[in-house]
Amino acid sequence: LPAIELVTKVPPVGRDQKRPPINVLIICPTRELANQAAAEANKLLKYHPSIGVQVVIGGTRLPLEQKRMQANPCQ
Repeated sequence: LPAIELVTKVPPVGRDQKRPPINVLIICPTRELANQAAAEANKLLKYHPSIGVQVVIGGTRLPLEQKRMQANPCQ
């Protein structure tokens, strides 16, 4: 919750300014916990459509993960 509060307070970035691609990184020990954390983050960010949530899990195909991240960036 503090991480989400921090991200929502970041001022908007103009077109000529760069924003870091990742503001918060949460590392979970299991796939199930990672998916649960992402689901809760999505619920908390329901009214902040400019902030995205992604789950990246080891053991998957990297090119597919990269395409998914590019299609739906975190911020």
